[in-house]
Formats: sequence, structure tokens, C-alpha cells
Amino acid sequence: MSKILLYGVGSYKNRGVEALIKTTLDLLAGDITIATFDYDYNKNFYTDKAKYIKHRVTDMELTEKDIEKLNNLYKEKNFKEVEKLYQKEVIAEIKNSDICISIGGDNYCYKNNDWLFVIDEEVKRQGKKLILWGASLFENIDDAALANDMNLFDILLLRESISYNAIKEFVPLEKLLLAPDPAFALEKKKVTIDDFYKKGKVVGINVSPLTILNASEEDERFKEVINLINYILKHTKYKVALIPHVATDEGSDMDVLSAIYEKFKGNKKVFLEKDIYDASEIKEIISKCEMLITARTHASIAGYSTCVPTLVIGYSVKSKGIAKDLFDTYDNYVIPSEELKNNKLIDNFIWLNKNKKMIKEHLQEIIPVKIKEAKELYNKVNDKIAFNEKNSICSKNKCIGCGLCLNKCPKGAISFEEDKLGFRYPIVNKELCISCDLCKKVCPVNEQIPRDKIKRLCYACKNKDDEVIAKSTSGGIFSIFAEKVLAKKGVVYGAYQENTSVKHIRIDDIKDLDKIRGSKYAQSNLQEIFSYLKQDVLDNKYILISGTPCQIGMFK
Repeated sequence: MSKILLYGVGSYKNRGVEALIKTTLDLLAGDITIATFDYDYNKNFYTDKAKYIKHRVTDMELTEKDIEKLNNLYKEKNFKEVEKLYQKEVIAEIKNSDICISIGGDNYCYKNNDWLFVIDEEVKRQGKKLILWGASLFENIDDAALANDMNLFDILLLRESISYNAIKEFVPLEKLLLAPDPAFALEKKKVTIDDFYKKGKVVGINVSPLTILNASEEDERFKEVINLINYILKHTKYKVALIPHVATDEGSDMDVLSAIYEKFKGNKKVFLEKDIYDASEIKEIISKCEMLITARTHASIAGYSTCVPTLVIGYSVKSKGIAKDLFDTYDNYVIPSEELKNNKLIDNFIWLNKNKKMIKEHLQEIIPVKIKEAKELYNKVNDKIAFNEKNSICSKNKCIGCGLCLNKCPKGAISFEEDKLGFRYPIVNKELCISCDLCKKVCPVNEQIPRDKIKRLCYACKNKDDEVIAKSTSGGIFSIFAEKVLAKKGVVYGAYQENTSVKHIRIDDIKDLDKIRGSKYAQSNLQEIFSYLKQDVLDNKYILISGTPCQIGMFK
């Protein structure tokens, strides 16, 4: 049975987090541990399916030894190790896990991702399977650290096409899956609802502190919501239910909804729902609405998946992407929160009301497909991992771009492509490939030397010639070796930079030594030297090769 770690989990008081976890637990098969930032609250839920650990320990939970180490790390400004210390329960659980799933939904939609990067890197350092689950990212990826982190994952499961199209510029397509948010498959749970929903048609409204920053008349977005409710009460026969979806201490929807309710206190056509219901119960309540206007992503998913025409007040790419995948456009279905002014909300409500029949019929047709896809997610991920392991030469984040696989392929089925970050990676033409697996057998990444077999010998020296040192990057040692080899009629291979490109070249004359002195801080193309190197070996030449440790491993 697989041991699975889910991490990046917030509080279930955010019913979107709960919906994501509940539906994911229904899909997974294995011994499951959940790392959560709200341990005290979450530990009481779904205990038959998972155990819980603290995502980030407090200073009070650190040992004296930890505190001493922490102080030293702060002095050294080694913040990565600081984060590892606070995440020590998660780091320890990685060792006990076979599969690690980053399941935060939109955790990566924000800029403070260092804590995630630390965990992701640790998972891969320990050689575990790493999956990004039901996530959104950005409309455009402009952060190299994020792009590099995404390449660590074995599979990235994106829940909407805008994020998918943004990240595919940086990550091989074979690692990517586009599929609905697992919460589309969340089952409704019967709950005794207020008579308010039974007497007349109801428009559900959900807003949050993320969209309305100041719940007063001074806030233009707040006034937009008040104006919308006034419009509904005056110009339609609908009633209005204010439905909270997040009840966390630091960002409860009730803070905003209560302020809105105060404006209509005493009006029997406006109802403030309680915040005591779980995700499945809130989905049942939302399903009783004629239409839904919401700022919370998983409230919108509850609306869509129960075929309720839904308008989203969006604050990130996720709302636009999910709507686009359902309706081929997010126009009219999503209002960016910054555009919430000049009665824009009323205009979009009028459009939604006018087109509700068409929208409902469309959802009734497409939602069963989305729910079916959501229920098959984990099987799809496992199938994708198995396929990639069978068909890839090596993992992209470990590939050194040496080109040995290309050189060894008997059918010329391998070519190299450069991604947007400048890293070269082999692509296999399946039509030419004969599945001989020679590429995998010669790959130095796959031929790992056991640590206990490595002889750890260290030497230090420095060239006595100051003129050579001035032309070198550090101690000028390479020049000493190269001169000795060339003096014996040998050949030297090293990295040569021309403009911004770096490649390895062959020299047999000391006059050319300057070309390959000094470090080049870019990946070197090795492909041009293989034929020369092979002939030099056959000719029993005395050979010196300069390169990175992984390149030397490949040459050996």
C-alpha cells in the first residue's frame, strides 16, 4: 500500500480547502498523512481516512538544540534551512512517504512561495514521487524560481487551461495534465435549510475580505454589492441569501456579509446564512439558489457543479480559467474585483438573469463530464507517471544535457530542445524509436554510483604563475594539467564561449589554451565533440577533459 503525504493544506474552516481534501481523499488509495496549518481544527475531520501532522511548528515546540541552530541560521541568513527547521514534521514525514502531493489549490498563485519550494526540493532530494494537485498558477509565468520549481514535479495537474498554457512554456508536456478541480465531484449532503429558500426564488451572494477590503460606504466595491441587492429587491421578484464560504479567523466572509446584512436588517427578502455548515452542506444550500454571485472559487464550483448559473467576482487567474473551460470564455461570467465599479455588477447580473436558461442547460450537459473526469484524476496521474517512466530517458530536472543519448541512438530518433530557461533536454521521436533503451542505459543520470562506493579525496593547490592566475577563474590549476597533456602530444577538451553560447571544443596546440580557460556560467553544448573524442580514444591519445562533475561522469 502506497504511503501518501498531502501538504500545503489550510484550515477546513475555508470550505474550499475542505472540499478539495474531501474529494481527494475519496480518490486516493493508500496510507495518507495530511500536513495542515490548522492542526487543532482539522485533526477532527476524516480521521478514518487520514492522520494529521503540523505543517509548521511554533517556536515553543522547538527544542533547545533547535533554537540554538535557528539563531545560527538567522545569523548566516540561511533562510532555506530556517524554513526546513520549522517544517521539520513535514520533512520527517517525506522520508516515510512514497508519493508527496502539493495540494494547496492556489498556493502557488502568490509570491511568498519559499516555504513550498523548500518542501518540493526536499521531496525530490529524497527521491520521492512529487505531484502538484488541482492547482492554478498565473496567466503569465515571469518568475524563474517558480518555473524551476515546477520542473521538479513528476506530474502537474492543472485545474484550468490559462495556468496550463502559461506553464507549458517551461515544463515538458509529458508532465502536464489538464483536468477539473477535484471539488467538482463533491457530493451534496442533505441539511435542514431555512424556510427562506422554500418560499420564492433566491439569488445567493457570497463576497469575501479579499474582494471587499473595507466593508463600509467608503469602499466602492462594497457599494457595488449594496446597489446590486437594492436592484434585485426593486426590479425582480428574487430574494437574496448571503452565504458565507470561509469562516477562518483571519479572513471570514461573515465580516463582510454581516456588514451588508446590516444595511437590509428587517427586510424579509434578505437572509444571512449561518457559517456552521461543512462544504457538502453549503453545496446543498447553493444548489437551492436560482443564481449565484460569488467571490470564492470553490463556492463557484459548488454552483457550477449543481448547474446553478454563476457570476464570479475574481481576484486571480483561477476564476477566469475555470469559467473559460466551462463556457469557452470568461466574459460576462467573471468580473475582476478591480473592475467592480460603475454598476458593473448590476450589468452582469442583468446579463446572467437574461441568459440563465441557456447557462443552466449548458451546465446540465457539461457538468456530468466534468464530474466523471474529476473522479478519475488519481488513476490518470498514476497512468501518466507510469507512461513517462517507461518512455522518458531520464527526469528533466536531473538531465545534464550532455547529448550522450543522442550520440548513441542508432536510429537518430533523439533531438535536443531548449526551454525558456535555457536548459537543453532530449526529445524522442516515437515514430523512429525502436525501444532499444540504449539511451537509458548510457545515461549518466540513470547510472547512479552508490554513495558508499565514492572515494572522497580532496586536494588543494595553486598555480605559481601570477600571469596564468590572472587569465583564470581561480587558482589556474587547469592550465597546469593542460600544458602537461599537450606537451605529451595529447589533446584537451574544454568549454569555449562565443558571444552568449557555450560549447566544448578540442585543442591540440598550447596556443589555443586561452580559449578554454576560465569558468563559463552557462550550460555547455557537448554534442560537437563526441566524434572527435571517440577517435582520440581509439587512437590511444592522452586526453584531458574539463567539465562539471556530471559531465565528467558522462564522459567516463
